[in-house]
Parts: sequence; structure tokens; C-alpha cells
Amino acid sequence: MRFKGRLLARREKFGYIFVLPYIIGIMFFFIVPIVESFAISLGDINSKNGYDIVVKGLDNYYHAFRGDADFLPLLLSSVGSMAATVPIIIIVSFIVASLLNRKMPGRILFRCIFFLPVIISTGIMKTIELDHVLASVIIAGETNVVTGEVLSSSQRYITELMLSSNLSPEISNYIMFGISNILNVLNDSGIQILIFLAALQTISPSLYEASAIEGATGWENFWKITLPMISPQILVVTVYTIIDSFVDTNNDIMRYMYTKSFTDFEFGYSAAMSWIYFIIISIFIALAFLLSRPIVFYQGK
Repeated sequence: MRFKGRLLARREKFGYIFVLPYIIGIMFFFIVPIVESFAISLGDINSKNGYDIVVKGLDNYYHAFRGDADFLPLLLSSVGSMAATVPIIIIVSFIVASLLNRKMPGRILFRCIFFLPVIISTGIMKTIELDHVLASVIIAGETNVVTGEVLSSSQRYITELMLSSNLSPEISNYIMFGISNILNVLNDSGIQILIFLAALQTISPSLYEASAIEGATGWENFWKITLPMISPQILVVTVYTIIDSFVDTNNDIMRYMYTKSFTDFEFGYSAAMSWIYFIIISIFIALAFLLSRPIVFYQGK
């Protein structure tokens, strides 16, 4: 028992060593900007006297909730979009990781293909892709119209199929939402797929061999072995996906704060909205930890 405690303590020590560069980076590069942004949120910047902060108290926060007609609707829209897309991304990532974990010819090639969206959807590649899509819309408008008709007919067929299977309209609409946004889902699932793939590979094959001797089915293996063993990684993927959804540059509230800051030059109000947004994100992350605590299984504890 004492040896087990020492082993766990050593593992935790290695964990702190791995995150030490991030802790140092936060202390030396982020603490000062964070404090300054909070100070700016309590006032505004006066550019006439060398960008001095004019203190206004909580006026910017009151304005966000009482004076701005756009902030709260955009905030609720962001929360709703997160709540709708996060479960889909988690489910799709787990399914793809399970398929890639199977032994098959060309498995490494398939893994590279599924990770390509992570590279394509970042930086200059995303800009090039967006410009190419816009050019295609302008030059080949008729082709896009035909493609849209084909997509609409496919969506209608899938909707009729789901309704004929006695699914409720709410579930059918949610499934259709996931299908119509499948490209965005795959673009946002690269890191999650890698985390799930690494988690699946850490499960000992002896567990499945023992369950096969006991006569367990594949469905029972999933609920009794696979899901509990990767539950810590499910929590990691959930937290990562929540944050990634909230800070996406295509998010309406993110673009609104950017416009207020760098177009309207309302730096104090933009900083206040950013802090409100940060608190909302922190609340959702805390809820994810609290709700997952009873079901997350840590091996060795």
C-alpha cells in the first residue's frame, strides 16, 4: 500500500514537471496582460494623454447587460451553439478513433487523412481555403446551385427516413443539424480523435480477453470496459471542445468583441465583455468537472 502511494506521488510529480513550462509561461507572459485587461475593463483608454486609463467603475459591465442590445443575444447564441456542437464532436471523434484503432491495411495513412483537417483549418491554410471557396462561389455559381439541390434532396430523404422510424422531431432536427455541419465537425475533431485514439490504445487487451472468457458481448465490453477506462480522456476532450467552441474566431460574440475593440476603439467595453465571456466559459468548465466527478474512473485510485 505504501509502495502504491509512492508510485502515485511520483506520477503526479512527473505531471507537474510536464506542465511546468506552461506555468512559467503564464507567470511571465500572461499575468501582467491579464491584470491590465481587468483594469481597462473598469474604465476606458484616453489616447490624448498617452493611453491613460480613465476609471469608470462597473459602468462597462452594466452597459453590457442593460445598455447593449446585441451582447446578450450573441452570448446566448454562442452558448446554444456550444451546447449543440460539443456532443456531436465528441461522438464523431470517438467513432472515428474507434475505427482508426482497428487493425487494417493502411491504418497509418487513414490516421494521417483524418488529422489533415487540423492542419487545413489553421493559419494561412484556412485563409487560402476560404478564398478558394469564395472564388468558386463567384465563378461557378450554377454548379453550387446544383450541389445545393442535391444536398437538399439528400437531407429531405434522411429526414423522411428518421421520421418514419418514429423519432421525435426534436431528435430528427438535431441529427440533421449534425449531418448538415459534418464538414465543420470533422474540421474541429482532429485533436479529439488523437486523444481518444491514444486512450483506446492504453486499454489492456487482457481485459477484453477476460470478458470474452466470461461470455460478454461487444455492447457489454463498451459499457463495462471501454467507456470507464477512457472516461478521464472523455473529460479532457469535453473541456477542450467547450473552450475551442467558445474561442472560435467564427463565433459571433468573438467577432463582436473584436469589432468593438479594433474598429470602434471601445477598449474598455471590449475588455469588460471579454471578462464576462471568460467567467461564462469558466462556469461551463466547472460544471463539466462537477458533473463528471461521479463517473470518471481513474485507474489505480
